[in-house]
Amino acid sequence: MLVSVQGFPQPPIQASGPLITTESNLMVTMRDGISIALDIYRPSQSGSYPTLYSSAPYPHTGDNNPPDNTDLGSVAWFVSQGFNYVIASTRGTGLSEGSYEFLSRDEQQDHYEIIEWIAEQIWSDGQVIGAGSNYYATAQWQMAIQNPPSLNCIVPVNGLVQPYQDWAFPGGLTSADFLQGWYENKVRRANA
Repeated sequence: MLVSVQGFPQPPIQASGPLITTESNLMVTMRDGISIALDIYRPSQSGSYPTLYSSAPYPHTGDNNPPDNTDLGSVAWFVSQGFNYVIASTRGTGLSEGSYEFLSRDEQQDHYEIIEWIAEQIWSDGQVIGAGSNYYATAQWQMAIQNPPSLNCIVPVNGLVQPYQDWAFPGGLTSADFLQGWYENKVRRANA
């Protein structure tokens, strides 16, 4: 079976195995001693590659298979194209320590530190690119605000510039979809 990406046939991608090296829930310590959980997917061939970085308050599956969903895209495909892909569970979510606060200043600073940590790794060529949609996209604006030297670009798809106004209180009114739909089901229950 061939997979078509932008009209070009691509060979099937192995989710795991000899083409992808996976590290699940690798803990990286932040400035205040809190550890953030990262899943890292890399080409198995030795070398340094540019790295896509995504972060959201969602727990990782821990099954070592690269995710393939609408928010992250096909991680296995990106790795097959010569990219590393790092996915973080934000502070206080998944196995990350600390307390979760919606797009907090601590979360922004964590992005800065994780991006610079990625750039120093032997498997990284020092170029980090923000990736993903929805919360992952909105988090990219938060990354860019910090202006980490190793963040080369962001590619936010379907993310909001003003999440408080657009998600939580559109038009000044409390959004039931945000509080009950997204926060209650995707964040609080998933991390309970």
